[in-house]
Amino acid sequence: MISWGNAFPDTTFDIIWMLDAFGKFFYKPLGFGKWIDGLAIVAFLVGCVSYWLRRKEILLLLLSPLLATFSASFLHQYPFRSRLVLFLTPFVIFIIAEGVHYMLSKPQDRRIKFISIFFAILLLWQPLAKGIHLMKNPRTYSEIKRVLNYIKAHQQPGDLLYIYQRGIYQFEYYAEKYGYQEGDYIIGVDDLDEYDGKKLSIAEIARYKKDLDRLRGNKRVWLLFSHNHLPAERIFFKAYLKEIGLRIDRFVEKGSYVVLYDLSYKNEGANNE
Repeated sequence: MISWGNAFPDTTFDIIWMLDAFGKFFYKPLGFGKWIDGLAIVAFLVGCVSYWLRRKEILLLLLSPLLATFSASFLHQYPFRSRLVLFLTPFVIFIIAEGVHYMLSKPQDRRIKFISIFFAILLLWQPLAKGIHLMKNPRTYSEIKRVLNYIKAHQQPGDLLYIYQRGIYQFEYYAEKYGYQEGDYIIGVDDLDEYDGKKLSIAEIARYKKDLDRLRGNKRVWLLFSHNHLPAERIFFKAYLKEIGLRIDRFVEKGSYVVLYDLSYKNEGANNE
């Protein structure tokens, strides 16, 4: 079960929470890192003033989804956090753009004009640099379909299928298409602790071991991994599976892979490389 943590305010009039949540919005999902998010907030406020002076109806139109989402959060009906508020980014970006335009077009003094241009360059540099980087190094996704095809082609009656926790939703999206029904697979342990996805804690190691230990005694166990981006977790799974069993097969795609293990006995020095 997912815990939303501080995605909701503690009280009905928790203005501090609202300001903090809105400030973090500029970091994620908007993507302004470090102190650049402060510049983006300034541009947003200037944009609000500009729209208020010129076209109040546009400002109200752009702010209405933001205000509605905050209202839902204060009622504990919708979390205000990271990707869940991604849909708000176009409205805020329009206001930021208006703020930058206002600062570049209004000042008559050359020094203020220069400061405004420098401000705009600082604000735009980070997303521009990130965009260029992604053009050169496109972000790859977890290609799970070819992995599922491989499992279906080689799976034998009686085989177990274990799904690593961060690949659960991706697998379940394709499960019916590949003929898997509830009970045909084992869902890995989830909601480990606050470090999940950031680093591998001692508590998580203990839970992962307990989770894998319930698979012991089975001759053929397929373990499907997707979104397994944390190096420490990959190293742990490889080492612990080598300790408790013998690897029979392996198939790898971008961002996803599956390994087949014999966990019917304790592996004594077998070569799993």
